[in-house]
Amino acid sequence: MPRVAWGRGVAADLRELTQSTLPPALRFWPTEMPFCHTDFEPDYADVCFMVEGQPFMCHKMFFCLRSEYFRALLRDHFHEADWCNSSGSQIPTVTLHNISAEVFAILVHYLYCNQTNVSLENAMDVMVAADMLLVPGLTRQCGVFLGTQLQIENVITVLRLARMFQLPRLEDQCVAFMAKNLDQVLELQELHDLVLADAAEVQGRQETDTVTIVDELRYHISSAVQSTSEIYEARTKLESLEALLEDLGIEA
Repeated sequence: MPRVAWGRGVAADLRELTQSTLPPALRFWPTEMPFCHTDFEPDYADVCFMVEGQPFMCHKMFFCLRSEYFRALLRDHFHEADWCNSSGSQIPTVTLHNISAEVFAILVHYLYCNQTNVSLENAMDVMVAADMLLVPGLTRQCGVFLGTQLQIENVITVLRLARMFQLPRLEDQCVAFMAKNLDQVLELQELHDLVLADAAEVQGRQETDTVTIVDELRYHISSAVQSTSEIYEARTKLESLEALLEDLGIEA
């Protein structure tokens, strides 16, 4: 089957439709581009989401099919909605709180096109919004993106996000990265705080339990060994990890 050219086909139509739902200042592409022949209000819009005072002229179908939150909201709470004129007819207007217009634009783009436009600066906010609005696919896609952006400076933060949003693959990527770069990671106060927090959770369960992050690091350090030189490197890393535990007064 031949590939559909850019600007033609269902995918391109959905991209164009998505752009038309967004306030002009938040559109991902300039409206003068060939595939963006859209007016401010898209045809057949049947719901207006008002976010930070900006109207998003949308289509209930895309929201109800992909989010239980919006399915319930649009089914049960239209009697609470205001109404606005759109192309000569009235459509319900629902005001959303606790989400920025920029983040909502990213969520709309995902719901219509199944594509994620996030950055390191907004990925966390998008994940929080996706979790709040019951869009798990967007949360997972943000996790995939963050897994490609791991650095010494952000790996602990990303690991905490992976745990918070129950993304085991991302969590494993973070721990593998930390094990590979253990010398630098051991210098982070964030790691010390994480070890202490995991150890505190153990005290609330059973004394025989291992400290989660320590156990995971040990596993990744040991499983990466494939040669004699790597055996020595792994032993050195494990000794450094034990030294950190001793400094923190933790037996694990």
